[in-house]
Amino acid sequence: MTSTPSPSPTSRGRAVVLACVDGTEDGDRALHYAVKEARRRGTGLRIVHVEAPSVVSPPMVALAPVTTLHEVAAEIVKAAEARARRLGWSDPDLEVIQTGGPRRDSILDFAADAVCIVLGRRSSALDHLLTGSTTTAVAEHAGVPVISVPEHWDPAANPRGWVVLGVEGREALAGLLATAMAEARSRGARLEVLHAWRATGVYDAAIGQHAVASGWRAQTSDLLTERVHDLRRDTDDQVEWTVNTEYDRPATALVKASERVDLVVLGRRGHSTPLHRGLGSTTRTVLRAGRCPVMVVPPPGAP
Repeated sequence: MTSTPSPSPTSRGRAVVLACVDGTEDGDRALHYAVKEARRRGTGLRIVHVEAPSVVSPPMVALAPVTTLHEVAAEIVKAAEARARRLGWSDPDLEVIQTGGPRRDSILDFAADAVCIVLGRRSSALDHLLTGSTTTAVAEHAGVPVISVPEHWDPAANPRGWVVLGVEGREALAGLLATAMAEARSRGARLEVLHAWRATGVYDAAIGQHAVASGWRAQTSDLLTERVHDLRRDTDDQVEWTVNTEYDRPATALVKASERVDLVVLGRRGHSTPLHRGLGSTTRTVLRAGRCPVMVVPPPGAP
């Protein structure tokens, strides 16, 4: 077990799956998924817990002392290690890290040698929608794929045998397709490349009254199928794949798809800055409402 009060990445020369735990059912779910992922990928496992920060308060307001917060955090990482073992993690390559600092930055500090970061998605209660999400913040800035595991995920359920890749534009398809193909291959699953679009307002009504939507679907399907064929031409990948086009709002189509697949793969648009967020509205919605695990893949060259 590794315990450190400050971000100080370590590496044993082996890639890891990084699981974020917080002492809640969300963290337990992330750990369970991460154990399965690390086994499937043949990597090590790293468990990270970021301590709750102490706060400055007015006089006469009683607060838990920092020592107590540290003790609670120590119990959380101890319980997480025990849970990983109960879940069958027998590999000696297990790190359990207790750290402090801003939650997003502290998680990313330990992700340099990670193949992915796994977090449990909190419920979509109003308070979480208003206060933001650690999962979203990490997905906006991580240099590796981030997997959000929803409360609907059932580790005992039989695999559905499908991975869905959500495609909005053509420019980043190559890298995303390679990642989605790898995810499907490692699961023994098939891949569905899904592109959805729908006009809004009076345009939607006009398209609905004419058969433009049908023509759009056929033309887009042909173009996307040709593009995927071109990207796969020089490989011997045997993953079965199909292209699906939906005349629907992208977020709606992807959330519907998440009810029937094992994983939804989405791309991040680019680097995040204080004025520009790397996650588009579609990705944010699917992260919040998806019924299966959702993977957000950073663009090539992301730090």
